[in-house]
Amino acid sequence: MKKLISLFLLLAMAFPAALAVTEGEIEDAPDVNISIAIQTPATGYYLPDPSYFESEYEKAPDWADSKIYVPAAYIEEAEMYLGTSNPFLTPGEIERAEILKNEYASGAKTGDGESILNITQDVALAVYTVDPADFGGESFYHILPATNLTDEELLNLIDAYALMGHEFIPENLTYKNTLRGGGEEMSRHMMEEEYHRLHALAEMIIYGYLDEKITVDKLFISLDTRYHKRMSEFMLLPYRSLTDEELVSLLISMGYEDESDKYDFVAIEKQARSALYELLKLPLSMQRESIFTDGSYIIIPCFENGAHDYDTLDQEGAQAHKAHGASFTFTDADGYQISNWITFDTKTGAILAASSMPYLNEAQQAEKAQKMETQPTYTVTQKDIDNAIRYAESIFDGETLLWHVQERETQTNWGECKEIKALTKDGYWLSVFVSTEDGSVRGLSLAATKAVVE
Repeated sequence: MKKLISLFLLLAMAFPAALAVTEGEIEDAPDVNISIAIQTPATGYYLPDPSYFESEYEKAPDWADSKIYVPAAYIEEAEMYLGTSNPFLTPGEIERAEILKNEYASGAKTGDGESILNITQDVALAVYTVDPADFGGESFYHILPATNLTDEELLNLIDAYALMGHEFIPENLTYKNTLRGGGEEMSRHMMEEEYHRLHALAEMIIYGYLDEKITVDKLFISLDTRYHKRMSEFMLLPYRSLTDEELVSLLISMGYEDESDKYDFVAIEKQARSALYELLKLPLSMQRESIFTDGSYIIIPCFENGAHDYDTLDQEGAQAHKAHGASFTFTDADGYQISNWITFDTKTGAILAASSMPYLNEAQQAEKAQKMETQPTYTVTQKDIDNAIRYAESIFDGETLLWHVQERETQTNWGECKEIKALTKDGYWLSVFVSTEDGSVRGLSLAATKAVVE
């Protein structure tokens, strides 16, 4: 199974993967979720963002200035750095390190014989040799625990440097060459161009288009969770654009493999495209984003006005339906990316849910927010609602429906919307979303009732 990579959720990747049960939705399951932090600075800028690292403690631990090692009664509950990733030694540790360096040089003290140089499994403390050309001029990268370093651990650092013919200088530790105590699960954020290639390569592996098995050293490091705020893995990414080989190595480390012998991906895509075309009148030329397999879906009961009835769900219990489906995108006439997905009951083939909603990227969201600052507050009118209803009913062959305006606004990727719902003759709750910014229609969705699958 694929390993959990739980990173900053600035942009989640929608890879083909197993799915988990949620209330009326399908999401990536916890053991296969891949959420990659995306950065979009100036082209060619692949250095870490210093704003994600603390240059000083938010709250210094009690042992920060101690000239002797302060043991923790329980490692998991030990005082740890409360900042994001404080990439340096404490004043007390630096003072002890200087004393130990002299004792190491005189032969009075040595390390315990277990080298921490370039280790990649169950890491609490480690030093890595890296290519300065790949790491912004840095020759070493350090992973340090959140707990107070013991004398033995300081000696291990000194010894690792000695093995490389260098002197350990604690003051040289920076956010460019050190991770301390978890908090950051990769040495830098991925760039958008890397994300797109990672997505494409993951698909190629799963669909059986890429047979080559590639391994690149030191990209994927397993951590001892006790010392890194329960973080289990770390990606040591160079400060340049990752090669395709490196991206494939990451995916293989995450557990991605050929699944073409398990699922008929062509049949699933054909089923999804046909249904979205016939059901929501979406274009045939949509670009496939991902195919879901081996997932689960829960149908949430609703009141007569379409509001979710969670009390009944709690009383009757949740019956999960095994599901599969696919997602697609296309660009509309206004230049916006439209995100579309559909899921099916694997046993019966019935449609469980479908959606077509605009997706705004980071730049478009910023541009829209700036524009809204200069516009007066808008109130959705009855005319807006009537226009939305006519649009929705036209898609469903002019079927006249009983519509219910939901009391609360719904937050979508486009922004805040007024949701209007109706129950179709086929047993689906149809929702149309009206923007509270200008009254325009900004999405449609369908959700099955129990009658559809029983």
